[in-house]
Amino acid sequence: MDFTLVAGKVQSSVRTGIATPLRTIGTVTIYGLGDAGTSTTGSASGSAFAGGGIAIIPVGRKGLQAVAGVRILKTAVGGTQTLVEIGFGKAMK
Repeated sequence: MDFTLVAGKVQSSVRTGIATPLRTIGTVTIYGLGDAGTSTTGSASGSAFAGGGIAIIPVGRKGLQAVAGVRILKTAVGGTQTLVEIGFGKAMK
């Protein structure tokens, strides 16, 4: 789920999709993403599609990981937007 601004209104989009590993460089794994779903600004609704990639970067020895990614979000309501994402968490085993 994403929340973005479109013409001063908050747009929410909910999508489902797939991720596939593309390449591993050292300990960094790069994934390709693709998804589809719906978006709304409250007064208008439509389709939503996104594609892009993320890198999973191990941090330290305790299973911590950093995530950095870029996606292109295209919605019927808000046009095309570029989303830059960062995060961190613990790897599940």
